[in-house]
Amino acid sequence: MQKTTLTLNSQDTPFTVDMYQTFSSENTEDSEISYYNQENDTQLAYDDFDWDYDKEAILKELSHVSCKYIKENHIGDIILEVSEPYSFHSPKFYNYSTDSYMANFTVDIKKLEEYCDTDDFHKYSTYHNIYGMCSQEESEDYMLMYYLQEEQEKDDYIMYMHESESEIYSENTTMTLTPKK
Repeated sequence: MQKTTLTLNSQDTPFTVDMYQTFSSENTEDSEISYYNQENDTQLAYDDFDWDYDKEAILKELSHVSCKYIKENHIGDIILEVSEPYSFHSPKFYNYSTDSYMANFTVDIKKLEEYCDTDDFHKYSTYHNIYGMCSQEESEDYMLMYYLQEEQEKDDYIMYMHESESEIYSENTTMTLTPKK
């Protein structure tokens, strides 16, 4: 066995941690408003409250849940260990980037190379740059990205994250009734 540690950004894997409630399609604010209205027999709306989000805590907690999923579902012959997430990033605008974290993957590089010794991997690792030039990237990082893409059941991950998302948002969101003017 030849152990190698590779570092990947979650953006390069199927394990997104997007912070716009991607997984549950539920709106935390609507749930909180509905609960407040039921408890207080009111008909208040979003603009009647001030909202405060601890975005850093939300991203960190989603990232930890994501890494927990990877550990529970992908540790085996090829991926031997996954670190806790670190180096969290949340862009100001989401047009070319998304929320992400870094993680270290300890892999059996020989087994990963054997897994990737296919025509499909060679097609996956070939891309065209902005000048139309064809390039081939067959680095160890690309092999791990390919492995994760091939082995991951997307719906399983989404359901796993869905189970935690609402609770994470609820624990890190504060709403305050705005006084009437």
